[in-house]
Amino acid sequence: MKPINQGCLFLLLLTLSACSVKNYNGPEMPEDQVATIELKRPVMSLVPLFWVFPLNMLIWYAEDWRETSLTDKIILEAQEGDESAKKISLDRFVTVSARPGLQSAESFNHELVGEETTGSESCTSEIRSCQKKGDKDNQKTGCETVTTCRTPTLVTVHDWICHLDFEAKAGRHYELFIREGSLMLNEPNSLTIETGKCYWGPDRSYQSENVRTSTGSCT
Repeated sequence: MKPINQGCLFLLLLTLSACSVKNYNGPEMPEDQVATIELKRPVMSLVPLFWVFPLNMLIWYAEDWRETSLTDKIILEAQEGDESAKKISLDRFVTVSARPGLQSAESFNHELVGEETTGSESCTSEIRSCQKKGDKDNQKTGCETVTTCRTPTLVTVHDWICHLDFEAKAGRHYELFIREGSLMLNEPNSLTIETGKCYWGPDRSYQSENVRTSTGSCT
């Protein structure tokens, strides 16, 4: 197998680099007049090869990435005193361009409290054609019965919510990340880390269903 050409790798990373999104209203401002905010992430997290198991585990252990990547949602909002100020959901590809001033960040992690069966199981069956084992050359087909059973359930969850307000300064770059279950912020190469306050949200419930499927042998 030939080694990956460094130039090709650079082009791949350039293609998958983060896109810049402004979270303020009005015309775009010069780079030296805005702050930039993104998730703290290893560069290799932008490469599709490292998105799936088991290669994703290689970047899980990069500092602060595993908890950050497994968080359900991290939202950034500019506090401009304007109801139309934009809320932006952060991921590995988004770099936010923000006006200097107060910014608010929140992270959400959904935790399962419990499930309760709310009705009887109902099943449906369908007959599908299938290729018999050992008959590949002759392309012989048979049929199989696929049975799907559904049980209505009430799922109860609550959220672990962390909230952080911070002052963004012009020309500065900030990184948000999750460490030990808390939302944190720092500037690269800075020893200062700000930590958001965390709390449990109220329990909330929604209707769902447990689904199980069984398949009969091909006849």
